[in-house]
Amino acid sequence: MNSYAEIQVTSNFTFSHGASHPHELVKTAASLDYHAIAITDHNSLAGVVRAHTAANEHNIKILVGARLDFIDCPSLLCLPTNRKAYGDLAALLTKGKRRTIKGQCKLYYSDLVKNNAEQILVALPPTIIDHAFLEHLKKISKDSPGNCYLAASHDYDGNDNHKIAQLAELSHLSDVPLVASNNVYYHVPKRRVIQDILTCIREKCTIEQAGFKLKANAERHIKSPHEMARLFSSYPEAIMHTIEIA
Repeated sequence: MNSYAEIQVTSNFTFSHGASHPHELVKTAASLDYHAIAITDHNSLAGVVRAHTAANEHNIKILVGARLDFIDCPSLLCLPTNRKAYGDLAALLTKGKRRTIKGQCKLYYSDLVKNNAEQILVALPPTIIDHAFLEHLKKISKDSPGNCYLAASHDYDGNDNHKIAQLAELSHLSDVPLVASNNVYYHVPKRRVIQDILTCIREKCTIEQAGFKLKANAERHIKSPHEMARLFSSYPEAIMHTIEIA
């Protein structure tokens, strides 16, 4: 049985962030024998059609979804479980885009609460993990009981063991299951160069000026299920939850 599904993937349809096309991401996941792969572009479903076409071609399950970036709380992944839920997510994104200028999306958490039926929600940790984030987890768990998870991914900065232990503790305190992710932005490591260029475009600076705005490594690619299991060997339930979601 395929033992891993990637739930957090940003494609080049999130302009100035993702550095790979949806079909490249899907094809790579299929070649590594993934159970499934999600496409979760930022406040957008734009990459879903091409991902779905590639999934049919390469015989892999695709999880349709989006990363929702809110004005008033940390970001969430939203993964619809059926056609109605997909329509609700599309309507939510349309509402957010109508509130602001072209190319942007203005969402509030209350918008999601009105459209959260049959959506799987995955909380994304902020840079600073504190008591406020714990309260946020408890709130989304209350608002969407049984459909919430907490994402954990490695930053490869020497602090991963401490950070993921923190997240595991918050998972326990909030009763929101921990789920593994590599927070993918490109299908193979060499695309990191493209992501660096995109970052400079977004930040309006040169490579020489970018400094810490650039990612420190090329680890945000699609890793093998074996490697993901190794990274989360202390939290095997986080790997199992990826299959549960898929």
